Amino acid sequence: MEQPECGWCEDPSSTGRGQCVEGSYRGPMKGPSQTQTTSQDMTLEPGLCPKEKGYEWAFIHCPACQCNGHSSCVNGSVCEQCRNLTTGQHCQTCMPGYHGDPTNGGKCQACKCNGHAGVCQVQTGKCFCTTKGIKGDHCQLCDSENRYLGNPLRGTCYYNLLIDYQFTFSLLQEDDHHYTAINFMATPEQTNKNLDMSINASNNFNLNITWSVGSTAGTVSGEEVPIVSKTNIKEYRDSFSCEKFTFRSNPNITFYVYVSNFSWPIKIQIAFSQHNSIMDLVQFFVTFFSCFLSLLLVAAVVWKIKQTCWASRRRELMRERQQMASRPFASVAVALDIGGGAN
Repeated sequence: MEQPECGWCEDPSSTGRGQCVEGSYRGPMKGPSQTQTTSQDMTLEPGLCPKEKGYEWAFIHCPACQCNGHSSCVNGSVCEQCRNLTTGQHCQTCMPGYHGDPTNGGKCQACKCNGHAGVCQVQTGKCFCTTKGIKGDHCQLCDSENRYLGNPLRGTCYYNLLIDYQFTFSLLQEDDHHYTAINFMATPEQTNKNLDMSINASNNFNLNITWSVGSTAGTVSGEEVPIVSKTNIKEYRDSFSCEKFTFRSNPNITFYVYVSNFSWPIKIQIAFSQHNSIMDLVQFFVTFFSCFLSLLLVAAVVWKIKQTCWASRRRELMRERQQMASRPFASVAVALDIGGGAN
């Protein structure tokens, strides 16, 4: 179809396999040299597609059998059963988990994803990694720019969580629909406090938690000790004792959280913390009441001082009144001059 000067010589296998041959509606043609292209110099050459040997020539119309060499044709045009890791109406694509160009007898190869993907891009073989944080055409790298650590060639990748922070992972974009797992790691910062952990998600998921004293995350299988295994849950809380896991004697102790088997889209929240909520509450109330009693004591002292000042002032006023009351009364002599006239 892409080369109008060519026809199609179908081989005798009845699978749709063949080759493009230059020719016309009469049959394949051959010129005197490879550089000769004019139709006047071309001669008919039936031997290039011998019909007596089972070959079929098609020039104007495509042949009925179109199975690309991977299936026999039933009723002349229907592909019976695709073989060689192919699928499709005409066995024209590779099966999931394989890539290549199977048209006209081409081969399909298995996706090379280091165990972190089940499918890849059909034409290029680029893997669709199923674990968040693993990247690369063959799922061979960790996304270290976004805090993912580990080695996917020997294990997996983990998001490195900070203590006393809550992290939210929103896998909502179309590019996230291949993800079915995400892994986390956390290392205690204080050796004398328990490590509290909480996780919740919008969809159900499977949860596995392990711990290890090694510092090489996800590189050596079998170095981790299982702690928790849950299936089909939406939330989980736990506390890891600093005494039971000997934080003080194991400064490199690390906890690994594996979240898997979830469906897209999903939102996940996870947090590790090392503060004791009960003791913090007691400390809050102790501090609150201490401040309250201190303020009450100051108010009482101020009130007492004020009362003392008022009492002193009242006593002084009383003394002044008593002094005024004890003073002697004054007398005034009035002389009246009454005239003794003739009357």
